Parts: sequence; structure tokens; C-alpha cells
Amino acid sequence: MLTWIGRLCALGLLAGCSSEEEPMRGQLMIALGTDMSIPKDIDNIRAQVVRENGTLVHDRTYWIEPVDAADTRLPATLAVVASGSDDEDVEVRVIGSRGNDARMFSKVETAIPGSRLATIRVPVQWLCDGSASRIADDTYESSCSARDGEEYSCVAGTCQPAHVDVDDLPDFDASAIFGGGSGPDDVLGACFDTVRCFDDGEDVEPNADCELQVDVPNGGELNVALKFPFDAADPDASPGICGENGCYVPLDKDDRFGWRGDPAETVELPPAVCEKLASGEVEHVRVCYTQQTKAPEFPTCGPWSSVASD
Repeated sequence: MLTWIGRLCALGLLAGCSSEEEPMRGQLMIALGTDMSIPKDIDNIRAQVVRENGTLVHDRTYWIEPVDAADTRLPATLAVVASGSDDEDVEVRVIGSRGNDARMFSKVETAIPGSRLATIRVPVQWLCDGSASRIADDTYESSCSARDGEEYSCVAGTCQPAHVDVDDLPDFDASAIFGGGSGPDDVLGACFDTVRCFDDGEDVEPNADCELQVDVPNGGELNVALKFPFDAADPDASPGICGENGCYVPLDKDDRFGWRGDPAETVELPPAVCEKLASGEVEHVRVCYTQQTKAPEFPTCGPWSSVASD
């Protein structure tokens, strides 16, 4: 089972765990999550890890369909243990699929810190739907092309450099992944109730620069989502987490993976949002103000969630 750091040593993932007599080796904690509905949109995630010598040290598909036989729930973490005291380059690949249909491909090039626990987020995002390119049987690559010798990968719907400097990675903090809890199923953890918030929200129109200017009520917290139509006769027709008034893919407030800016002034959306609005893939941008701001530390609520709803 793919799970949090407290159980990783017992599972022996990727490398042996240090004994009490040995100094603690550094680890890279890969944080996995999604903004989609499971199993409607995706039902499995494949995680691959390649060390700097080209060795594929981890390649496993985790089934996340919310049934008793599922491998795991989300969010979840996977540890890569340092082989020494120096930083060691590593490549992480994550493929989100529905059955055998690979849809999203995310790739990060970073390093395993030699002497600390660091977190790298590799989310499976709807905005990157279509970014998994099959190059051979059971082998996939990013649809983003390399440029000037640098690898690129999809981030919030746009091709961005795949390299992330290890010095820019935050120290591992379980509460920043599991909604304030210390790990999966911690009653202190809080998830984000997508339907409750956005069913009571309103549609808004971004300007020509893909920005929003909204009037957040006193005491409210801004949340932003992509809205799709909901057809009760065919509830699987639209992506996202569906309620009575639509289906929603919530966007995190996050400089890399979502929206940014001061809600009291101007909110900058990922450019891919407006591209998909123009193409008709997204019906509307939706906002609501009834919960804490959706950010990476607050995963979506649902049967698939490792963080319980309140």
C-alpha cells in the first residue's frame, strides 16, 4: 500500500531503512494527489522513480478506486531514501489513468537530499489531461517537448521546465499534505468539500489576461474551480466532482499548480484555464466563499480521500 512516511520503513520501499545505530539518511517524500473524481475520471496512478545512474528503482501502479480492494487512497506519499550523504539526482514520473487509458503525465527532475527530509509534490491535474504520450508498449512520455536540452512537463496545463532545485523543496511536513493532520485518517485532518462550496457559488468571467477581480464577502475565503455541466442521465459525461448545479475541478491557491494573487485585488489564473474556456472544454470559471481556501494541503473530500470530512 502506498502510504505516509510513518509506514514506509515497514514496507521497505525503494531502499532499506536505517537502524537506530545508523545516522538518518535523507529522503525525498513524493506527495501524490489529484483534483479529479475517482474512479470516474481516473482510477489508478503509476509512479516511477529513476536514480541518477539511470536505474529504475520503483515502477508500480496504485489502484485508487474507492473500494476495499484498492491499493491506496489520496493524498499519499512515497519515500525515496538517499544512498549517501550527498544530494543524488532523481527523476520522478507519475501517470494518471482510467483503466488502461493513460491521460496525465507529470515528470520532475530534482535530487534526493543527503541529510534532510524534503517534499516534492507531483499532482495529477485535469488541466494536464492529454499530456501522456505513448512511445511504446506500456511506456509513456510527456507530450511536452524538450527545449535547448532541458526537459519539460505539464504543470497546470502548460509545459514547464521539469527541473526543480532540491534547495527549493520544503522540509517534509505531514500536516501540509494531510489537511493539518499527522497522516492518513488523523481526525485532525480536514479535506475540502468541493460540492458544498461550489454548488452555492457563482460563475465569473476572467478578463483578457485570464485574471479575476471578485468581491470577497467579509469573513469569506475565495475558492476557484472549473465548472462543467452535469447531466443526471449521464453523470459520467463531464469531468470533475459533481453536485446538483454542476461538476467541478477545484484549483489550488498555489504559485506553481493553481491560481495566485491577492483575492482583494487581482487573481491570476493558469493560462490553460482561459484556453480551455475559449475551446469550450470548460463551461465556466466558478467561485465560492464558504470554506477555507483550497490549497495543496487540503485535499478534496470523497470516498477516495485519506483525509476524512468533518
